[in-house]
Amino acid sequence: MWAEHPFVAVTFCNKSWISLYHCDLNCNGILNNDAKVMQQARMMRYNTHFVEKLILDADDRANGEYFRCLAIRSLFGFENRPNSEAERDYPLAYGLIVYKNLVQVLFMLSSFYRPQNEYCIAVSGGAEPMFKLIMGEVDQCFSNIRVLYLAGVDIPLKTNLEMVEILKQWNDTVNAEITWFQPKRIRSKRVSGSYRL
Repeated sequence: MWAEHPFVAVTFCNKSWISLYHCDLNCNGILNNDAKVMQQARMMRYNTHFVEKLILDADDRANGEYFRCLAIRSLFGFENRPNSEAERDYPLAYGLIVYKNLVQVLFMLSSFYRPQNEYCIAVSGGAEPMFKLIMGEVDQCFSNIRVLYLAGVDIPLKTNLEMVEILKQWNDTVNAEITWFQPKRIRSKRVSGSYRL
């Protein structure tokens, strides 16, 4: 069902949906500064609510398989096998703390997701209920959840293979900075007439 419809919704001039894999935008017109084409490009809007609705509306189960998992995998293009032997033989672990921008989080995750790696995704308690629900679905869809820390909207600056090669050269050592404690960086709270860290 979902494999037949791999698209992400984009509203173009508030009239139609454009496929992620097919866009009628005139790139030559943009490169040549065509005013009409430039205006059309400015009017393109990414509709995350439509994507969230596609995931939520997917049937919960059919034949023992989650349709939501199929929707998530199809919409965001998660890899299903390692890209190289080196990557397969040297899995990495990532940790993410997320709380908003569900579609952005899923695109980011799918951009560096590899099935041999491990991912630990912590969802903030202040996240919207729908965000928590769909992230819970992601947890059920992928069995490889463990930890390299990223902020929720950062993305690794190296490819998976480059990370494997770097970590192999470092002989699995950790590149972490250790410095003196900096008490000025902690905000003081006033407690009972005195300041306390």
